[in-house]
Amino acid sequence: MAANSRRTCSSQLRRASEALLLDQLGQHPPIRLKATAAPVAPYPPAEIAYWLIWAQSLPTPAQRRNACLLFCLGVGCGLAVEVLVYVQGRDILAGPTGRALVKVHGRRPRTVVCRYVYEELLLAEAAHIPADAYAFRPDWQDRTSKHMASDWLARYPRIIGRCDGAVLQTQRLRTTWLVELLNAGIPLKVILKPSGLGTLHSLLRYLVFLHDVPEAEASDLLGGAAA
Repeated sequence: MAANSRRTCSSQLRRASEALLLDQLGQHPPIRLKATAAPVAPYPPAEIAYWLIWAQSLPTPAQRRNACLLFCLGVGCGLAVEVLVYVQGRDILAGPTGRALVKVHGRRPRTVVCRYVYEELLLAEAAHIPADAYAFRPDWQDRTSKHMASDWLARYPRIIGRCDGAVLQTQRLRTTWLVELLNAGIPLKVILKPSGLGTLHSLLRYLVFLHDVPEAEASDLLGGAAA
């Protein structure tokens, strides 16, 4: 088992042991308060379109490249910011069928296929990046900074319209990617590895954002195709 899974099982066993021992002594176990992990909501399609316009309309080529790569790697590949900042030029490539692929290294190495809507832009921007240079903010030395993306995003004016004054959030880009895949009905095991999540249980928190299925369609799906 992975280290995180072992720690979770150990914690659950300790809680069960405490409850049983206190029950034998006629006492009640203490109430343990824990905040429920709730993901940020995905971006609606209109806001995604606005942010894409913003990324492509920044004043300098370097700014546009940083914004487009941050956007494409987030909403197109579902990379969390702590993974995204380590992607180099050599990690973004066109596969045998022409699809844009992103290789992720580190604790959970994997190859992610970019969503087709963003693959052309991703490959076009990546073509200007040297193989051994970082894709996002190549001049930034401290790749461990938690605010590497948010500090950069805070520098630039916001787009007009509904998102005026808002700040682009990399976490919401990743959530948007995950929810789009889940709504598309892609098998969960297919989503799990490219997402970098350890277990299928990690996907449960996103169910609240999935589209409702009409009763008639749900009935057809449950009944299966007619012979």
